[in-house]
Parts: sequence; C-alpha cells; structure tokens
Amino acid sequence: MQTYRFFGETIHAELALAALAVIGFCLLFVNLRTVLFLTMIVLLLPSLDTPLAGPARLLRWAFLFSLMGKGILTNLAHGLRPRPVTRVHKLVFLLAGYLLVSAAWSIGRTVTLAQGGAMIALWISIFLIIWNTWRTPEDVRWVCQGLFLIASLLFATEAIYTLLGVKGPLSTERYSGIFLNPNGLGSAVAFLGPFVYWKHRTATRPNVRLWTLFLGLIMAASVVLSGSRSGLLAAVVCMGAMVGFVHRVRLGVVLFGLAVPLLLLVLLAPRLDTRAIENSRVVRGETIADLGDRLPLWEKGFGLFLDRPWLGYGFAMNRFADIGWVDFRLFKDVYSLRGANYHNAHLQIALDLGIPGFLLFWSILGSLLWHGLRLVRLRRRTEVDVSGLAFFSAFLALFGDTFVHAWVFSPGSSMSIIFWLVSAAVLRAHLFAVEAERAEAEEEEEEEEEPSETIAFA
Repeated sequence: MQTYRFFGETIHAELALAALAVIGFCLLFVNLRTVLFLTMIVLLLPSLDTPLAGPARLLRWAFLFSLMGKGILTNLAHGLRPRPVTRVHKLVFLLAGYLLVSAAWSIGRTVTLAQGGAMIALWISIFLIIWNTWRTPEDVRWVCQGLFLIASLLFATEAIYTLLGVKGPLSTERYSGIFLNPNGLGSAVAFLGPFVYWKHRTATRPNVRLWTLFLGLIMAASVVLSGSRSGLLAAVVCMGAMVGFVHRVRLGVVLFGLAVPLLLLVLLAPRLDTRAIENSRVVRGETIADLGDRLPLWEKGFGLFLDRPWLGYGFAMNRFADIGWVDFRLFKDVYSLRGANYHNAHLQIALDLGIPGFLLFWSILGSLLWHGLRLVRLRRRTEVDVSGLAFFSAFLALFGDTFVHAWVFSPGSSMSIIFWLVSAAVLRAHLFAVEAERAEAEEEEEEEEEPSETIAFA
C-alpha cells in the first residue's frame, strides 16, 4: 500500500484521496458556517480517545484548507481584504510576514516554510475570511452557539462513557474522560465553560436552561477529577470573570470572594492532613517544586534564547534549537519529538523569532486585552454584549494557558484555532458594541434636537 509523509504523519493513499474528496465536497456543497463548525470538531478529534483520532490527524488539514478555500470563494465578489482593517489585523499580518522572513536564517528552512505556511493559512481563514462573514452581531452570536454545541457533544459523550464504564472507574489517579490527556480535558472545560454559561443566560426555554445546569455540573466534576492544575485554575478564572462581567461585580467584591476561602485554608491548615492534600490528584505536591518538569525546560530554553536573542532559530525551530540544524529528513520524524517542547508559548516564540517576534506577539495580546476590557466597561448588557463577554472570558482562560502550554502556533491543534477564533471574535464583538452605542447616541441627539427645532419654526 502506497504511503506518504505529511507533517510527520504516515498517510496511506486511500486516506489521502479521502482528504481530497473532503476538500472538494466542502468547496462545492457545504456553506462556510458548516465548514467552520466541522473544522473545530475535526481539530478536536486527535485529542480524543476514539478510533477517529488517527484519521483525523490528516483530515484536520483537509478541513483547515477547505475552510480557507471556501472562504476565498465566498469573498471573491467583495475583494480579499479585511473589512474593516484593525490594529490587530496589521499586527497579525506583520507577524505572518516576519515568520516567513525567518526562513532566511532558520536552522531548518523547509520546516519553517511548511509550518509557517500552515500557520498563515489559519490566520487568513480567521482574520480575513471568517472576519468578513461577520457582517452582523448575529453572525458572531452563531460562533457562541457552535462552541456551546461542541461542549454539549463532548461532555454528554463523556458522561455516557463514564456511566457505561467504558473509561473505567473514577478512582483512577487522574481522570481524562474521552480525552487522551487529563490536561486536554481540563483545558476544554476552561475555554468552553463561558459558552455554557452564555447559553444559560440567553436561553428562553426552561429545558435548555436545565440542560446547561446539568452540563455545567459534568464539566465542574470533570476538571476536578482530571487533576489538571492549569485547567482548574483557568476554569476558575474565566468563569469568575464571566459571572463578574455579566453581573457587573466590582473588583473589590471579586477579590474578597477569593480571599475568604484562602483565609479559611490558612486558619484550618493546622487541622488538615497536609500529606493527604499534597498527594491528592489536584495538588500533586511532588511536582509543584518544578511545575511538572517545566522549570528545568524553561531554564534550558532561556539559555538557548540568550544565544540568539534577536533573530531566533526560525519559526517552529524551538524544539530543535539545541541540535543546531535540521533538515527535512529529521522533520519526517517530528511526530516522535512532539513531547520535546518547552510548554510555554511565549518562550517558544522568542526562541523561534527572537525579541522582535516576541514583542509582536505581545502587541497582539495587548490589543486584544484592551478591546476585551472595553467590552467589560459597556453600559449595556444586551444578548450580543453577553456573547462578547463569553469570548473575552474564554480568551482570558486560553491566554493564561499559554504560559504552561505551547499550542498557540501549532496550526493543527484544536486549541490554536479556537484561540485565534476567540481572539477575532472579541475584536469583532467590541466593534459591534461601539457601533451600537454610537447609533444610540445619535438617536438621543436627534430626539433632543427635534423639540428645539419645532419651537424655532413656530
């Protein structure tokens, strides 16, 4: 049977033909919204413990390029240019250009161009194609609905698997549900939680609201049983932010709410079995000192960064930085090296692109945080505004996760596409909110002017 290598995967000829068939079918018969939803689903499949995990490793690329191709065909009549162009767009496309230029000094030029091309395809799909299809607030709201449906599918399936005993007893050390990795489960709870709460707030049917409560309980139990410290922390932060944003809870109240349990823990500490706590699945005291082997990795990565602080080693080359050079033959075996990463997106982009790339990335993050905080300060709380707050809460969870994981610049990762999608949605939701407030202000001015004009005429 004929086989090929693609991004470190062994691809059989039949599977390659199936991927091409998927691309053709999507381009001809499927609308852009459906392609986006299916792409998010397929990108999640490699992280799930299902028979589809293997084929999905290739199909994710088929759907990603289908998304870009379908969007290009959809937008040809309107011109392939973001409408409107924002500061974030300029920064993202500037980073994209610098990413490709880094091939000139990359220790693995072919790898940099291949990985960079896929990353740029993802950015084009989100910040140009999908961006131009968000013409009304309802279009952005649809993405919230899609992410809520994904949460429903994932955690309903997980509950069924657990009840049927497919995943074994819950007494295992760390629970992963239908995910291959407990940390994957924790991350999914964190970034999908705000959309479940959004549905609970905006649903009008009692049975839907009841389902969101049940789904929330499943997700809360899952993240605790997973023992994912980053996932649990991110879930607490983003759900606390979401509830606080929606209900306009003052910062002092939020800090007080966090301080009370900490104070109780300090007071009760002498009475607690500290050994049992340290050995629990969440705390895991034996790995806290080095953050699960991350501190030695970060120290090593920082040392490599100091060797080439301005140019870096070339995009996607951080894992090969200590080798000194890489060719395409080594890239064929990249799948076996995927675990050898520095578990920190900021360190890895600094290794790849040096200080300029690091500053560009942080300029994008800073702009997105500014737009999100402007959303929080809105006077109104319409359904569309609540959608924007859900996106911003999810963005905060994913932003926090970038300090302990490095999926941001992995275009084949479900976390990567959701991060950039949520980022673009935060930006678009804020622009819609600004337009709505401007329209309301103009209407109020017109109403105030009408009586004076009538008197003057009389």
